[in-house]
Amino acid sequence: MDETTNKREVDENKDNFNLVERSLELSEEKGKSVFSKIMYSILIILIGVSIIALAGLFISDLTNKDPLISKFNIYEKPTIEKITVKEPFEISKEGIEYKIVPLANYKIFGRMIAKNRYPDDFDLAVPISPYDIGIAHGKLAMHSSIELFDFRHGDRCLIYSYNAVDHPFTSEYMQIHLDNVHAIHGNDRILEAIERVKKGEFMILEGTLVNVDILEKSSGERAVWESSLVHGTDACKVMYITKVTIGEEIYE
Repeated sequence: MDETTNKREVDENKDNFNLVERSLELSEEKGKSVFSKIMYSILIILIGVSIIALAGLFISDLTNKDPLISKFNIYEKPTIEKITVKEPFEISKEGIEYKIVPLANYKIFGRMIAKNRYPDDFDLAVPISPYDIGIAHGKLAMHSSIELFDFRHGDRCLIYSYNAVDHPFTSEYMQIHLDNVHAIHGNDRILEAIERVKKGEFMILEGTLVNVDILEKSSGERAVWESSLVHGTDACKVMYITKVTIGEEIYE
């Protein structure tokens, strides 16, 4: 083999090596390009999800622009002022006698999260208290995560559950910022307000927390309703309501 032939073979090997090297470089560049496209797609998806989440919060904030919010301190606790002396009074309805015993003046400002109208034969209290109202107050009422919860009534109790998404409230905080009100309407105008209010609306309830002794005259059946005098859902409020504010309208 002469020198010229040997040189040609060396050059050909070198060219083949360069071709392989270039092929590897192109393959690497292609791999980087595919990876970049995947990362870009993931970034676009994350941005889209973030925009949707922010839009949800924005929409939630818009729904919070209730006329009542500008007029009241949204973090104020419901007020309970015990009554020292106040005479009981009676209500007679549908053959049932109700002895109403006032315990404390009560006022609550919050968001209506659940409402239930019980059937006429549900219990002896339905003639004077057909509705239960669930109300969230304080920061719980304003926070957008309240929309993650499912609030409902069952057997005169307020029940709530939520999906797997995290929320900023402990169970203890939830417990003391939710009230379940057995609503005794003081007149038809108050009943109209209770029937009108929609889930998510802010409202103010004013009236008296009471105990109720119940007697059905025909059968002699008796029952007792006792109101809680503490904040939260440990026990329900039995409330004789004399004033309701919804938006800019007052019912009394």
